[in-house]
Amino acid sequence: MKVLFVCRNNIARSQIAKAIFNTINKKHTAHAAGTRVKNIGETLRQRSERKGGALALKVMMDNGYDMSGYIQEQVSKDCLNDFDLIVNMAAKRYTPKWLIESPKYIHWKINDPKNRSYLITDNVRMEIESKVIDLSKKML
Repeated sequence: MKVLFVCRNNIARSQIAKAIFNTINKKHTAHAAGTRVKNIGETLRQRSERKGGALALKVMMDNGYDMSGYIQEQVSKDCLNDFDLIVNMAAKRYTPKWLIESPKYIHWKINDPKNRSYLITDNVRMEIESKVIDLSKKML
């Protein structure tokens, strides 16, 4: 099964979910995309260097996940055919109607840690990790 995790900018929540999912799953794979990506193709390391650091990258590194090489991607209608499940964490106001209407779509209400503290970002990581573990158990 192929899962697409989506958030608004594809720099934190979706990338965190992808890293955790791909670490704990051996039979399934995950990818990440955003609904409003400004720098498509930029790695999270490049973004971190350009923007002066990224807490999501640090939080994940501190927990044994290296997302620095992950690339920012934009979700598109064309990619819907490539995935069996699409998990969106972006607020619905930032989500295209065609994505919400997909039968493959589910929504996780997870707050965006952008411009928040290390602790809040780590709490978001733990919340996503719990949901990814639950999702993975259902896929067995």
